[in-house]
Amino acid sequence: MKAKLTDSFIRNVKVPDTGRVMITDELQPGLQLRVTDKGARSFSVVGRGPDGKIVRRTLGRYPAVSLKAAREGARKQSQAIKDGQDFRREAAERLAAERAEEINRLTAGDAVARYVSEYVLPNEHWSDKYRQNIQINLRKAVDEMGVMELSLTDVGRRELLKLIETHRGKNGIARHRLGDMSRFFDWCVEHELIKENPAHTITTRQRPKAPTARSRVLTREEIKAIWVAAGEVGGLIGDYVRFWLLVPARRGEISGMTWEHVDLANRRWEQPGKLTKNNESHAFHLTDEAIHILERREQATGGGGLVFASERSGGEIKGWSQIKQKLQKLTGTEGWTWHDMRRTFVSELAEAGCDIDLLDGILNHRQAASRGGVLGVYQRSQRWPAKIEAMETWGRIVGRMVTPEALAAPETALG
Repeated sequence: MKAKLTDSFIRNVKVPDTGRVMITDELQPGLQLRVTDKGARSFSVVGRGPDGKIVRRTLGRYPAVSLKAAREGARKQSQAIKDGQDFRREAAERLAAERAEEINRLTAGDAVARYVSEYVLPNEHWSDKYRQNIQINLRKAVDEMGVMELSLTDVGRRELLKLIETHRGKNGIARHRLGDMSRFFDWCVEHELIKENPAHTITTRQRPKAPTARSRVLTREEIKAIWVAAGEVGGLIGDYVRFWLLVPARRGEISGMTWEHVDLANRRWEQPGKLTKNNESHAFHLTDEAIHILERREQATGGGGLVFASERSGGEIKGWSQIKQKLQKLTGTEGWTWHDMRRTFVSELAEAGCDIDLLDGILNHRQAASRGGVLGVYQRSQRWPAKIEAMETWGRIVGRMVTPEALAAPETALG
């Protein structure tokens, strides 16, 4: 097989099901690319010696050996083979020197851009939101360390400690930044851009501590106050907050909710795996009040695009901290986060007699071993009626919290 080799062609060439495939470069005589069923890509040069016998010499593995370096090596080796000379050691040393020079010229900013384009963006196992968060964390980390134009090989422990110190007192941010940088460095090691991951030199004592697991749940009085405040705010934000109280999805999942995944007739909100945190498809049953909110949003948006589209930009809602502060000021509440509502949902329904595993499934938490395999399939399919019942019970509980005449009504436990 012959082809004009390019970096794009080499990265995207089809991997054979078994064995290997050899591709001859149309531009440089004798240069061949070998692709194995394991995905490995390497260069070699083939020619005939003075005695007429075919000689093959290895040039190195891609991308450790660049296409440019491989072509230059093939040109020189082809002549050496023809003359009966063996310059492999000299060529290897020269290629290593050229490779070292290329790496020394590679800046941290350029390496991050390459990592994103070659690994992060093509990764279909990650959601769009997760890929976006990785890009943001890496870009900010490089800026905060001040290494955008610094050679990648010069980025080490000192710069990472500076990154951690930048977020002293904000361990959550520091852990995300350091974690994404460490995974980036692992990729660099795999591609022979650096010899070792500098993040591994950060001791346990120096690493940002994991945040203490929250146990905060909203009280019924707080939920009622927030519901009333949402009505006072009205419009897009008011609808969003009330929907957040009714449907225990993640904040970002609701803000990114689109009409193509909403089925009002069947009272169902589908979540494709690429849009969820754990990359697993999911669905929420929609109660009467949730449907009423969505019907208002349908009139406001025309039933296309984002359900909770920003009235200014048409994109997702921004400024969550300011929105929360406004709600806390209106309600006189404090200390809660958007994520606490999911914990509140579980706490209240557990008190009503709902099965914990079922609630875990409603929240779309990553499946434990007990919910994997055949049992996991059963949980998703056969337990949908139970999830509907749980969501309807939650709707009634919220109704009793926020409706004065319903507060005195007895609660019905789940059977």
